[in-house]
Amino acid sequence: MTTSAFIASLTTNSSLLALWGALLLHWLLPIPSPLHLLRIWHRLALLITARVNHS
Repeated sequence: MTTSAFIASLTTNSSLLALWGALLLHWLLPIPSPLHLLRIWHRLALLITARVNHS
């Protein structure tokens, strides 16, 4: 695959461009561990289970 074909595939497939952009952004500016989405969902799940199983 030539460079121009690669650039053409990026510009025609906007989802591919968004995916590469997100990967590059995550590589350059990593998300701090306390703010990572999986940790937030895990904390939310623990709060919900604490309220449901409070007996």
